[in-house]
Amino acid sequence: MVSWSRILNPSLLLVPQSVYQDVSTPQQASVEQYNVIKYLGGSAPYIQREGYGISTNFPSTCSIEQVQMISRHGERFPSKGDGVAFEKVLTKFQKYGEFKGDLSFLNTYQYFVTDSDYYEKETSPENSKGPYAGTTNAFRHGVYFANRYKDLFNGETLPVFTSNSGRCFQTANFFARGLLGDDYDDGADGAGADGAGDGTKVKYTRY
Repeated sequence: MVSWSRILNPSLLLVPQSVYQDVSTPQQASVEQYNVIKYLGGSAPYIQREGYGISTNFPSTCSIEQVQMISRHGERFPSKGDGVAFEKVLTKFQKYGEFKGDLSFLNTYQYFVTDSDYYEKETSPENSKGPYAGTTNAFRHGVYFANRYKDLFNGETLPVFTSNSGRCFQTANFFARGLLGDDYDDGADGAGADGAGDGTKVKYTRY
């Protein structure tokens, strides 16, 4: 089944939604070694790599002075080009007739992109019913950083650099929301905006 789907298109995986369940734990940690989702590279959702038994806690004799995070963007819908190709494949399936056996799930399969306007957009709880959402994942990472590195933040304007891609900008926005929590100010979400006044501000610079 896996090899057959890759022949059709290396990014279109035709499997039931249950394949995602074993890798969609709250911590996004893999719990099933041979799940095909782990081997799809950039076409797969974010999955935490298995550890090697080495503690991630700081040694008692050390302190953290700076943390840098480089990230592309959260989970997103397919590109417009891939989307058109997927639609052509699905149209052929619909014209085929009734599938039987292991392929019978295709008889009721519903394409996960319900609106072509979603192509290349970040996935969110509002536009995606799957267990993964790029905005939620970015927010979760922000919360993790807040809990782990909170002593590094002094409450001043926090520079967050992002590209001019909408999905990258949205990922940075939700990461900042998770990182700052109640101190997050949505008034500084414009390109290069640097808020003034009371409260914590986030400076977004788009390149």
